[in-house]
Amino acid sequence: MSFLDLGIEPAIVYQLKKQGITEPFEVQEAAIPDTLLGKDICCRAPTGSGKTLAFGLPLIARCKPSEPGRPSALIVTPTRELAMQLFNEFSWLFSKKSIKMSTAIGGMDIKREKNNFSKGINLLIGTPGRLNDHLRRKSIILNQLKSLVLDEADEMLDLGFKQDLEEIIKQTSKETRIMMFSATIPNKIER
Repeated sequence: MSFLDLGIEPAIVYQLKKQGITEPFEVQEAAIPDTLLGKDICCRAPTGSGKTLAFGLPLIARCKPSEPGRPSALIVTPTRELAMQLFNEFSWLFSKKSIKMSTAIGGMDIKREKNNFSKGINLLIGTPGRLNDHLRRKSIILNQLKSLVLDEADEMLDLGFKQDLEEIIKQTSKETRIMMFSATIPNKIER
């Protein structure tokens, strides 16, 4: 099985090869086809198993041009460190696709974030508290969101973000595809 077999376009496969990534991991083989079809998924895989590309590669295909303040894809992470790590990892991958990215994380200048959103972004990566702050301020609107990724969902619930996550999900439309990735998936996460 190759990335091309999974439905990843040749230009992205070329970018992967430049980074030394030539064959998909098991989690990518399992998740990519369903995410490309726009299905909701719940994926459990250990740290280091390739989950980031399992949701990142399909996001490239599903990211569409968006209006200011209305991203087409959102990744929610439990910490700003993970959000920044994802932003940096995706920068090289998304650069050839002209996908505009931004972050919404605590400790950063909220006015600068809002200014970035007003220019139009395709992909937003953020933490639950800061995302809800922007939702209350109306600096982001999620009713045109195509894809929502909850990365490390177990950790977000352990950190007490259940209500924040519920508020974020309420702001999306029925057409939003939800992809949940986690190292563990206790019953409360499945619910």
